[in-house]
Amino acid sequence: MIKDERRFERLKSDEITRRHRPRLDEYEPVDNHWDHAVELWDVIRPAWWPILITLVLCFLVVGNEQIKDVLAAMPLEHSNLDARAQGAAGLSGRYWTTLAACAVYAFIAWAFARGLLSIRYPYTPCPFDPPDWHVVVRMAVARGLGLALPISCALSYLSMQMAQEAIFYSILALILLLIYWISRRYIHDWIQEQHERDEAEEMARETGTPLSPANEAAAAKAEALSDIDEALEEAEETLDEASRTHDTERQRDLLNRVALLAEQAGNAVKAAGNEFREADLFDQSMPDRFSQKVRYLLYGILVFHAIAAIGFLIFPVRLPQMIGAAAILFLAIAGLLAFGTFVFCYYTRFWKLPPAILLFTVWLAFASQFNDNHTIARLSADETPEVRAPRIEPYIVDWLEARQDALPKTMDDPAFPVLIIAAEGGGARAAYWTGSVLADLDAVTPSSGFKTRDHIFLVSGVSGGALGAATYGASIVEEQESGQSASMTVDAFLTQDFLSPVTAGALYHDLFTDFVPFPLHALDRAKWLEGSWQDGWKRETGSDLFSEDFRGLWNAEEGRQPLGALGAVPLLTFNTTSVRSGGTWHVSPVRYADSSGCESRDFVDLVEADGRGMSLATAAHLSARFTGVSPAGRIDLKGYDDCPAKGFDRFVDGAYFENSGADIAVRTYRRLNEIITAYCGQIVDGEQKCVADLIQIVPIAIVAEQPKTSNPPTISHETNSVLVTVVNTRMARGVDSLERLDDISHNRLRRIELAVGWNRSEEDLHCEPYPARLTAFDAEEGEPNDYRSVPLGWTLSQDAVEHMCRQRISNPVLDEVKALLTGKGF
Repeated sequence: MIKDERRFERLKSDEITRRHRPRLDEYEPVDNHWDHAVELWDVIRPAWWPILITLVLCFLVVGNEQIKDVLAAMPLEHSNLDARAQGAAGLSGRYWTTLAACAVYAFIAWAFARGLLSIRYPYTPCPFDPPDWHVVVRMAVARGLGLALPISCALSYLSMQMAQEAIFYSILALILLLIYWISRRYIHDWIQEQHERDEAEEMARETGTPLSPANEAAAAKAEALSDIDEALEEAEETLDEASRTHDTERQRDLLNRVALLAEQAGNAVKAAGNEFREADLFDQSMPDRFSQKVRYLLYGILVFHAIAAIGFLIFPVRLPQMIGAAAILFLAIAGLLAFGTFVFCYYTRFWKLPPAILLFTVWLAFASQFNDNHTIARLSADETPEVRAPRIEPYIVDWLEARQDALPKTMDDPAFPVLIIAAEGGGARAAYWTGSVLADLDAVTPSSGFKTRDHIFLVSGVSGGALGAATYGASIVEEQESGQSASMTVDAFLTQDFLSPVTAGALYHDLFTDFVPFPLHALDRAKWLEGSWQDGWKRETGSDLFSEDFRGLWNAEEGRQPLGALGAVPLLTFNTTSVRSGGTWHVSPVRYADSSGCESRDFVDLVEADGRGMSLATAAHLSARFTGVSPAGRIDLKGYDDCPAKGFDRFVDGAYFENSGADIAVRTYRRLNEIITAYCGQIVDGEQKCVADLIQIVPIAIVAEQPKTSNPPTISHETNSVLVTVVNTRMARGVDSLERLDDISHNRLRRIELAVGWNRSEEDLHCEPYPARLTAFDAEEGEPNDYRSVPLGWTLSQDAVEHMCRQRISNPVLDEVKALLTGKGF
């Protein structure tokens, strides 16, 4: 009896009947919300790739500060200095190319999503008569994808209070919506209203017109399914009667009848599926493959991207800067969307292949074993000056000797400040902040009668700080050769668009090389970034300093002041991180270590060993190779002293070790302090050479980002806690290095900090690059949604540049350092 009761409950449950067939029409009820979600996913699943790509892109456009600042920079020409000189009137060509690229992406997203949702696939169940909401979802998803990017760009501009720019994207969205609506009339679509099909069948029966094969199959299937429904209804009635009777024998007979009817219904469904397989699984009026129009669209996209790739290869800097990083990003992702539509969605489902994205991932891992094309660029021996790098200790002595006349000889003499500067990393933000602060200091006239550069002993830079330091050093040489002030050169150079070239190189060339099982060195995206620096410097100054060996900044043969001399470029050190050891290496014209080769961690040892130099752009880039934008640079170590015979190493952004640049500053401070004490203790003609206590070593940190702490992750906390800790250690090392620098110094550490965000109320306070002294202002605190921050990428909007300008002219610590130079601060 218990067995019969269990059997009764199992048969009474509708699961045994529901599993025999899918939902057939919109009138059949769905048992729960999960079934609704599954059915919705079944409808939109063919277009998963366009949906994923578009959602990610729109999220970045609306929520990523870097992308938003790139969009903000597009209405201006690639040089913010030129834009300010022109009054920033009107919209630039890069704004219109970005708008056009947005339209192209939107149309491609709509066209391919529409195509994917308008065909039937083998082995994929589909309702016989699609409910109306299926039709609505298919159309809505395609149109939504086609409108998402323009609307996201408009929202992004509105969040930056750039209403004029947002209006054009809103108009674009309306035009595209109109195009999508009109196209429904002229482009053949499988989607038809149900009553239209019913009317066609009724008319065919009345006129005696034979039905099409698809409609015949559909009619036969409908009849078979009607029989199945009748059997199931009879089974349900029998179950109800069995639940009401108390006669055990009668109940057993009824249950056996229900089981027989359920079995007959199941067999009928299988028979209908075997006899009318196509009718059972698919709507026969849907096409079974992409139309020629969709294929031609793909071919056109491929041809367009091939032409674009060739253009970016021939004009690697000027063409990307004309188009703009945002337009390049939209066009490249549109090509990726089209490629993935066919490879990851269409052919994979049509031929019932394994997920192609997994195959690509496996191939990518295999090809990466052989296609490393990111070798660090080196100059030829003919382009390399024949100079030998001194050790840091004799260099310190030479530096003091050159300033002997101005050093304090008695306790009544004024103090002589010596600046040791650590410049923090942070992309274009740190580059501009570092370069502009150093140039601002250089414009001060110290009380010693020297220039500020003669008081700066070291500038240690990391990542963007390294580029800012390199720009400052090159600007000093340019000032000596052409007379243009260092401040104006720094501003003109560092406000250029360096992001567009590297974006083009990464998305149109380097991405392709990742799937090729051999190296294509000519397509290394690092060359695009370094080339943009070299081209940008030549464009602004007419010289090739960024293309020459970095030690050429002190090359006396070129008429430049040698290392340590008065008027010479201060000692510059760029810090990079070794992948092999995890430690920091230094690119500098001096040697810091007693050892040589790989043990020294001085790049100059490798440069001098083979006689092939390194351009200033390459040297600065070694410290600024942040993963994603720039690849890890490879160098073979064969033949160098104390290096593995068959080894090699890769170098990444210096911020991976520590982001402040203070680690080498600490080491330099200790040696400088020791040597100053010994140097001043020497007796010449019965007198000490100088008073060591009055040579004041002042440590300075140029800080481009305030360290932030937050609660540890709560999602996947065991794994993510480790990852977050590893990432945060680089900031912690920087903080620790700055604290050590402050602890060992007799003078407190001066932190020239950049507030990376600003409120809208500040934006009407325009700031020219280097005006007469302006009055400091107190901006009113704005609403939270009025807040913007300076991004990390290799381009800056005019708003970001002006914000940093305002920060510089009203920075109390910077004023304090200027006071030290003029003899008023000690």
